[in-house]
Amino acid sequence: MRQLSKRFVESLTKAGVRKDMLDYITHDPELDMQLRGDYINVYYKGGSILKIKPRSYFLDEMYFNDSDKMRSKYAKDDPNIHADLVKQRDELVMLLKNGQPDDYFSKAKAVMDKWALSLSDKVEFEEKKEQQEIAIANRRDTDFVVLDLEYAVSSASEYAYNGTLDKKVPRFDIIAIHNERLVVIELKKGLGAVPGTSGVKPHMDCFDHTIGRDINMLFVKEMQELLHQKQAFGLLDENLEIKDEKPLFMFAYADEAGKDEFANFVDRCRNEGYKDEFIYLDSSVPLKSNSVL
Repeated sequence: MRQLSKRFVESLTKAGVRKDMLDYITHDPELDMQLRGDYINVYYKGGSILKIKPRSYFLDEMYFNDSDKMRSKYAKDDPNIHADLVKQRDELVMLLKNGQPDDYFSKAKAVMDKWALSLSDKVEFEEKKEQQEIAIANRRDTDFVVLDLEYAVSSASEYAYNGTLDKKVPRFDIIAIHNERLVVIELKKGLGAVPGTSGVKPHMDCFDHTIGRDINMLFVKEMQELLHQKQAFGLLDENLEIKDEKPLFMFAYADEAGKDEFANFVDRCRNEGYKDEFIYLDSSVPLKSNSVL
């Protein structure tokens, strides 16, 4: 479940250091806050700049490493290197504990900007960065309000994956609300994302064998509760609603090559058996109805 416990919410909304931090996050246009049930993830330019837990804060020490690896592949067998990375991280997190969110995020952004430079040519990183930009740009005044990112269907769920692929925990890039109906969006960047094990057919299969077969509307109910909690935090418009309807599934295509390349993407997806609508993302990023083709 995505929504937070009542006690966790109270710790964030009660006057004090945590509320000041939350207020800072919700008013920073570069940060995207997503609720994760037992913690909150705050995203910045393709990475997690802060994980807020009920009793602690976490920032991965990998961001302080000069490695070009996306995950923690640095030499943990060298205790001196690792200890130095952890020390830098802990000193930064202490700023939050001391009630200095402005200093924390200013310095943490600088660290992550440097980390991101070595990943600018990696498709996975670019897609995550694009997801977060889309979420930030589609909170208000948009036809597609982004409600959640990176939604994973638990193997313990009533609508857990029951297809034939090796997909124990399918994950969907973006959950949005369009005309009060949920839309599950898979974001693709470039034509290389059409075929293969992470291509169009596997994503269609994952939706059909998870959320697409949720006859009891448990996913819809979970997203309705998540919406209400985000509204309470002031993250989304309080008048927004989600109808009790089966969610739609769409592909979104993001590329700077223009609509000619998008047309090529559409043709390839059609050849893979996808018959529904697409969302084309141009440089303006907000998702309007005229982006749906």
